[in-house]
Amino acid sequence: MEDQQVPYQYRPISASEEIRVLRLQPGAFAEPLIGSLVVRKIGDDEQNPPAYDCVSYSWGPQQHFTSFACDGQTLRITVAVDEMLRHMRQAMELCNLWVDASKYRCMLQRTKYSD
Repeated sequence: MEDQQVPYQYRPISASEEIRVLRLQPGAFAEPLIGSLVVRKIGDDEQNPPAYDCVSYSWGPQQHFTSFACDGQTLRITVAVDEMLRHMRQAMELCNLWVDASKYRCMLQRTKYSD
């Protein structure tokens, strides 16, 4: 019987009040990526803010995909994001990342500021 991979099902969030933070498990560059998504309220603990790094990237061609294990499901990502996560991941510690894809924002800026 063929191994079935369960596609990732995102839990809806309030985009104006919450973000998703990727908790990436430690590992070597070549080891499989394993993580989980944690929903955080924006400004939820101003005295003791949660520690995470912010990563912003521009979408490249949406042609080449891979996936990784996230919360026991399969999260589909581009090969470029896979490589970025491998470079950001720590060998011995959890890595918390807020990943911001800029495609939508760039599209809005072009529309808003074009003549």
